[in-house]
Amino acid sequence: FITDQGMEKDCFQNLPGLESGTAFKEWLFWPNSLHAQRLLLLLGKRGGPKLVELALDLMHALTFEEGANISTFKVLAALAAELGVADPVVFLRSKELRSEVVA
Repeated sequence: FITDQGMEKDCFQNLPGLESGTAFKEWLFWPNSLHAQRLLLLLGKRGGPKLVELALDLMHALTFEEGANISTFKVLAALAAELGVADPVVFLRSKELRSEVVA
C-alpha cells in the first residue's frame, strides 16, 4: 500500500527504523547511482523495459531490504551477471553510457 509520502511501504518493510522515522538516519553510506543508471541504460538497450523494471526492483530490494550498496562494482557486477550481462566488470570499468547519465 502507499504511505503518506507516496512510497510503497511493502518495499521498505525490512528497513530498520521505519516505524520510528529514523530509517535513513543510520545509513553508513548513501549510494551513488551513476553506475546503476548506466547499467539500467545498458539493460534497456539489450532487453527492453521489462528487463529494466526487473533490474530496478532488484536494486531497490538490495538497497532497502538487504542494505547492499549498489554503488559498488561488486554488487552491480553480481546483479548484471544475474541479468545476463556477459562481462559486467568490463562494462562498469568503461565509460560506456556515462555521457547519457551525466549531463
